Amino acid sequence: MNSPLVPNHIVIDEFLAIQDAANLLDFAIASQSRFKSASVRAANGQEAVTAQRDAMKLADLGPFRRLFREAVKAEFANLCDGTGVQAFDIAAWDIELAVHRDGGHFRKHVDTLTAAGRLDQPGDRMISLVYYLQREPARFSGGALVISPFAGDSEPIRIAPRHNRLVAFPSIAWHEVEDVAVPGNAWDAARFSVNCWLLRARD
Repeated sequence: MNSPLVPNHIVIDEFLAIQDAANLLDFAIASQSRFKSASVRAANGQEAVTAQRDAMKLADLGPFRRLFREAVKAEFANLCDGTGVQAFDIAAWDIELAVHRDGGHFRKHVDTLTAAGRLDQPGDRMISLVYYLQREPARFSGGALVISPFAGDSEPIRIAPRHNRLVAFPSIAWHEVEDVAVPGNAWDAARFSVNCWLLRARD
C-alpha cells in the first residue's frame, strides 16, 4: 500500500489501438526536421533552454491530436480517480510530442506554473499525462519516469517507458525523466512521448 505522501498515479497499457499507436509513432519519426530543442518556463514566464531539460519537442500531433484527445476524454473519470484529482471541466489542453535521445533527461520539476508564468494561461494544470511511443523491442535504455513523494523518505515511484503506455499523475507532483542511453543515437531508436496537461479554469 502506498504511503499517503506518495502521489496517486495511474498506468494504462495498450492505451490506443495497436495500429493507431504505430501510426502515431511513424508520424513522430517522420517529423524529425520539425522538432526543436525543448525549453522550460522560468518564474518570469519566459521560455529558456537549459541543462534542466535535454530533449526536443514538437507542439503538433497533426491528424492524431483529435484521436489522442478523444481517447483521453473516454478515460477522464478513470484518470481523475487514479490521480486523486477531483473531476473538473477541461478548460484547455497543452499537448506536445517529445523525444529524448542519447543523454536526454528532464531533471526534477513540477508541471504547475506560478507567478508570471501562470498569468497568460487559460487555466491551471491539474493532471499530467505521459504517453510513450517507441520501436519494439526498445533500442534505448533508461528514461524511467520517477515520481517523488510529497514529503518524507518514502520510495519514489519509478515507471518504465513502454510503447503504448499512458501514465497520469497530479501536475503538482515532483517528477523527473532519468537519463536515456541510445547506442548510436539513431533518431528512430529514441524515447518518444506525447506530453499532455489538462487545465482547469481559474475562478
